Amino acid sequence: MRIGFIGAGKMAKAMIRGLIDHGVPPADISVCTSNPVSCAKVTSEYGVIGCNGPADVAKEADILVLAVKPVHVRDVLSDAAVRINSGHLLVSVVAGLRISTLKSYVPDARIVRVMPNLCSAVMSGVSCYTMGAETDSDDESAVRMILESMGRAFRIEEKDMDAVSGLSGSSPAFVFMVIDALADGGVRMGLSREFALELAALTAEGAARTVLGTGEEPDTLKTNVCSPGGTTIEGVRVLEEGLVKKHISDAVVASARKSEKMSRE
Repeated sequence: MRIGFIGAGKMAKAMIRGLIDHGVPPADISVCTSNPVSCAKVTSEYGVIGCNGPADVAKEADILVLAVKPVHVRDVLSDAAVRINSGHLLVSVVAGLRISTLKSYVPDARIVRVMPNLCSAVMSGVSCYTMGAETDSDDESAVRMILESMGRAFRIEEKDMDAVSGLSGSSPAFVFMVIDALADGGVRMGLSREFALELAALTAEGAARTVLGTGEEPDTLKTNVCSPGGTTIEGVRVLEEGLVKKHISDAVVASARKSEKMSRE
């Protein structure tokens, strides 16, 4: 199985690293970028095959990972030299780009649409994927192998992709903001920045594991931490007065709405 990457940004590099860590030989991975210097850096770091452009990657690989910015998709897939046919499985990680749009550029390709997230860079990613109509179980097995090399993978309907984009795709940024704010509070109370950030990040990680491990609703777990007249309930009161929960929920919805808009453009 030969895998080619058209584009080599953070997500593509996370996928390449995960694949190599899970036993895919670097010689079976090819990559191209619009910047020759960037391409040379990726090939040097991971030992993969560098290609001059998308046309060469399409010749080298059976599975093509489309990892370019949305504005570049038309130029890449409309290029007559880029021959993508029924022998290719096209895996798109381009935000807000529907399978039907991809199909209009490469009608013969088998297509999978994926929404990964930044946590894939440390092999703790969450990726949701939608299988195109012409794909089969072997295609899905290949996609799951790629995605599970860098975290968890979930199959969804394409109608849910915008919601997933707002939640698992965008929300790492929101969680980073929460961790940063927690650390700031620790610093205000006299802790060093380095120690406060470590405590905040570990606490967020532990809280997430508690939700997954216990199966309890987060609101129930929150109540369990709050003793009557204690310290935690005072902090919770401040957050509730500031409508923090509503604002975070609204942020997810706003990100999802933006994904919907991009899909229509």
